[in-house]
Amino acid sequence: MADVKRYVSMQLPIPLAREVDIIISDKTRGYRSRNEFCVEAIRRRMEDIKNNGNRTQLLECKTIDKKEKKGGSGDGGEETLP
Repeated sequence: MADVKRYVSMQLPIPLAREVDIIISDKTRGYRSRNEFCVEAIRRRMEDIKNNGNRTQLLECKTIDKKEKKGGSGDGGEETLP
């Protein structure tokens, strides 16, 4: 069976979304979408947290991920995290 990717939605304040849109409109920066920009920003921030020894927030993310894998709806659709 194919690996089903699961996603969650998040809300951005409109002013922040507009700033992201300005960045991605500059095609020389290499971003194609808000999603792509946000995924990279989150990954970089998580790496920063790991490298600075403050792992509490990252461990909380892993805990949420484990809960989702155990008790998700199983339909592969979008879910809202608590």
